Amino acid sequence: MKKTIRYKRNFITTGIIILLFFSSCRSPYLNISTDYSYRYAWKKDSSAFAFTAVNRLYKMPAGISKFPDGGKSKTVYFDAAVYYFDIKKEKLYRIADFKDFFILYPRKQNYLNSELAFNDTLIYYKFPDANDFDIQSAKKYVHDKEDSVKLIKAVKNTSKIFVYQINTKKTIIINALPENVSWADKNSFAYLKNLRKSYLKNISCADWSIILKDVYPQSNRRYKNYIIYKKGNELSRNAVLKQLVSQFDENQIRKMIVKMRKNKEKLSRKALKSISYKNKMNADSYNTYYVKTVKELENSIKNNH
Repeated sequence: MKKTIRYKRNFITTGIIILLFFSSCRSPYLNISTDYSYRYAWKKDSSAFAFTAVNRLYKMPAGISKFPDGGKSKTVYFDAAVYYFDIKKEKLYRIADFKDFFILYPRKQNYLNSELAFNDTLIYYKFPDANDFDIQSAKKYVHDKEDSVKLIKAVKNTSKIFVYQINTKKTIIINALPENVSWADKNSFAYLKNLRKSYLKNISCADWSIILKDVYPQSNRRYKNYIIYKKGNELSRNAVLKQLVSQFDENQIRKMIVKMRKNKEKLSRKALKSISYKNKMNADSYNTYYVKTVKELENSIKNNH
């Protein structure tokens, strides 16, 4: 009997350890994604347009947790907001965030499907009405009275239309769209891609109000490793370069360049000795990355001295 009890305890303990192991198998490096709305509302004179965007910082699964289905990423920062872009000034303006709706809509799709209209100096925006499925799903995240009040308020506000006045920077709520104003149509994927490429390709994380040191601080050593070993994705590396590495002194940046050269040579040697096509691809990819990034690091030294 005692052996049976001891066996059950050991089995449960082992199970807990395995679960903890799998849950902790995440890359320490951040990836950043930006998703844009399916509708863009243009000002009549085509000098500006309004849209919604969802920004997310997340960690990818690492090691054994990738199997058998590739694992799930872990979101460490989520932000959804309405913006307008002034084409003449080439400037992005954040006019509203959706944090009050996060308890109702924890995923990005509802924000990307929001309605938008742009009339003179007024920007109109509205969520799709909450359905029973949305509400029942959201109730899973209600843990206390405060959460319940937040959910009730969020559901109520999905039926309202918000109006932002550009000149006064104030927002009011109305119940119906004026007769002379209509919601923007959904755009095709090709249209959206060309629009972002034309106007939004140079928008940085700082422009989205994402300051890495504030939203998810990491050590300087880790920030250096993003660049040296090509960690995270392109958006996260660009953010590290612009916000953090550019502030390092010349000696620190020179040491990073030396380590990058050594890593490039290491990957090249590994590719030459191996018959694996993957090793060759890794070496070629890093070589291309090395040339571009070293140039940026050297420019950073020049700009700071």
